Amino acid sequence: MLNLLGGLAQAQVIAPEIASTPEVAQTKPQVRIVTDEFAPLQYLNDGTPDGYVTEYIQAIIERVKRVYSFEATAFEFLPWKRALLEAKTAPNTLFFSLSRTAEREPHYQWLGTVSPYRQSFYKLKKNTHITVENLNALRDSAYVVGIQRGGSAQSLVDKLGFKQARDYTTYTHYSQGIQMLYNDRIDMLPLTDFLARNAACRGGFNGDLLTPVIAINTLANPLWATFSNNSDQQLVVAFKAAMTDLKEEGIYQEILDRHLTNWNNQPCIAEESQ
Repeated sequence: MLNLLGGLAQAQVIAPEIASTPEVAQTKPQVRIVTDEFAPLQYLNDGTPDGYVTEYIQAIIERVKRVYSFEATAFEFLPWKRALLEAKTAPNTLFFSLSRTAEREPHYQWLGTVSPYRQSFYKLKKNTHITVENLNALRDSAYVVGIQRGGSAQSLVDKLGFKQARDYTTYTHYSQGIQMLYNDRIDMLPLTDFLARNAACRGGFNGDLLTPVIAINTLANPLWATFSNNSDQQLVVAFKAAMTDLKEEGIYQEILDRHLTNWNNQPCIAEESQ
């Protein structure tokens, strides 16, 4: 078991006739929790952090605190690119949910997976003229594609030779991309398969009007939680162990199943014009 931090240092007696030195409090490490809104994984629900990854992270924190004394900040929901930067540079920064790629590998300490993940490019069903077989054909087409800035999809299309402003336009958050799609400003955008419908519904659109066009098999990898490289190594070890334990005990799967069932059973309250 890891030694607990905190508490007071023992007084040191210098000599019989000299009083002991004052007790000095040891500082507990502080874990900063940084993420971006990505419902139903992690998001603000009426100002309160919600989602299945959020609940899993909270359970991990409580489990680690049994063996290691530390402080955890409130969940910080930041724009994606800023969150990535903070997660790289700030000590003891816990970050989620992140695709694990070769480019990102050296910049983070990878703790464990927190969510399944698979994306496809989606269009509106009414646009029957939009048909492409693969990403290379999409690159060479005249279709207008939307991509989230700084995300794994942007890295992928850049590798495939897509050019920003020529082959795709960008937005800060996927919800903006959904709005652009339903307002006919773009023809397609990448969305996570099991979240696409409800992501549109949450934006006030009819999610049943979406249909996948191209599966992005390259990005069909689970999402991870990470610590920044300059983090307390005892924290890293303790978090990894807690994540493994919660999965082996079935707690993670129960959290995931409950949240996804509730999420997918939500009625879609769409705009009347859609």
